[in-house]
Formats: sequence, C-alpha cells, structure tokens
Amino acid sequence: EASLIEKEKENIRFFETIPLNDRSKVDFSSVRGTQFLEPLFEFSGACAGCGETPYLKLLSQLFGDRLIVANATGCSSIYGGNLPTTPWAVNQEGRGPAWSNSLFEDNAEFGLGMRVSADKHLAMAGNLLSDLRKELGESLVDELLQAPQRTESEIREQRIRVAELKAKLLK
Repeated sequence: EASLIEKEKENIRFFETIPLNDRSKVDFSSVRGTQFLEPLFEFSGACAGCGETPYLKLLSQLFGDRLIVANATGCSSIYGGNLPTTPWAVNQEGRGPAWSNSLFEDNAEFGLGMRVSADKHLAMAGNLLSDLRKELGESLVDELLQAPQRTESEIREQRIRVAELKAKLLK
C-alpha cells in the first residue's frame, strides 16, 4: 500500500503543475464557461448528494479570491469550516475567499457589518492615498482611485498598481 500512496502523491504533484485558464480570457456568461474557472471551494465534507455545495463552488469560480462569505450556522458551517480541514482553497498567489460564521439570528447584520467594514476600509485607503499624493506620484494615485475594476483584466491591472504602491511605501 505504501508504494501506491507514493504513486498517487506523485500524480497529485503532477496534476498541481497543470496551468490554470487565464480568468481574463474565460467567458463568464454561460454555465459552461464558468466551469473553466478555478474553483476555490473543493472537497467539502458535505453529505452525498448535497445540493448546496455546487452553488458555493460556482460562487468561488465566479468571484474567485474576491469572494466574501458571511455564513449562518447550519450545515454550511459543518462542511465549510470543519477544522482542521476546510474546503475553501487558495489560488497560486495564496489568495482565497474570506469566510466567517455567525449565529442564525444575526447573520444578516453580520454580513452587513462585513460589507460596511469593507466600504470603510476602501474610503480610508482613498483618503490616505489623497494625503500622500505628492510623495507617491499623482498619476499612480489617480489610477488607483479611478481605475475601473469590472473585468478580470482591470482587476489584475489594479493589483499591479497596488504592488507598485506597496513598493513605494516600503522605501
């Protein structure tokens, strides 16, 4: 059995080297197209035939590492956060969906709090960028603040600008 396990480990290592599809070149407008996207929800411990997990897989494919999940306690907290394992995965850059869990009765408020917090962080970052406009360069600040982020290509370009910002802040 040990040799079989080693052979399967070798197969997994090979499988993990197969390149993924470029998200910016995949057509999201059909269910078929979405299946060419990397899932960031894999191998859950849900019951056989569970109808919930395919939707989470699809959400992870559509929104990738930008997905934020405010989970309500129930089956989804068992198959979605059954530590020490989790079906939520990360991409090759080490980024993945954010997932947190609350009790049933406050889940709407919990999710709203996550959204309000994200909006507040965005506003604070915008204010800090504006304050550092001269030190960082006006064009970089303008691009960071005004760049559209509707498509995968636009999001990738914004992440490149954020990396440039981080490099300038470390100097």
